[in-house]
Amino acid sequence: MSPAKRIYEPRIFEGRVMLPEEQEQIYEEIIQFERMEYVPPSVRELILDVWPELAHKLPPEDAGPPPDVD
Repeated sequence: MSPAKRIYEPRIFEGRVMLPEEQEQIYEEIIQFERMEYVPPSVRELILDVWPELAHKLPPEDAGPPPDVD
């Protein structure tokens, strides 16, 4: 028996409607990471709101964006 599919409601994110398919894609990408290096504040808020079980993959809040590589 396959695991139950998560059901997402459309939500407003960064000034636009995020469809359930987009949320599922983000979730699938997050679970592939051992730990993320940088997460913008708005994405951090989304992760903590929708997938609190993935909070352990987030870097510390004070971790800034990686420097640009030229």
